[in-house]
Amino acid sequence: MIDEILEKARPKKTDKGFRCEGLSHREASILLACEIPEKIEKIYKIAEEIKLAFYGNRIVMFAPLYLSNYCVNGCVYCPYHLKNKHIARKKLTINKVIWSFIQLVQSMIMIIILKRWIERWKRELMM
Repeated sequence: MIDEILEKARPKKTDKGFRCEGLSHREASILLACEIPEKIEKIYKIAEEIKLAFYGNRIVMFAPLYLSNYCVNGCVYCPYHLKNKHIARKKLTINKVIWSFIQLVQSMIMIIILKRWIERWKRELMM
């Protein structure tokens, strides 16, 4: 089954570049649980193929800019989940968002992901 999942994940060349088919949560969990050294090596090899297909031979850095730590989800791995009542919730003002964005741009980080966690905050920002 691991080989089938890896073949599904492998980038396919098209006339417009490369195309990758995403994996389901179940498929990803099967790969993450794998303890067979030869299969693990194959997982790393295909992961490198995917990286090279999309980004080439360069390092790509992502710098998330979190607008708030409010969340409507219950992801158990994340400290910001909805049920965590032990953290102080905050959201950035529009001035702080702009200042933070400028800091990221000035630090030469070229890819900026604006991460927002609730639609209500977005609506308030646009008002």
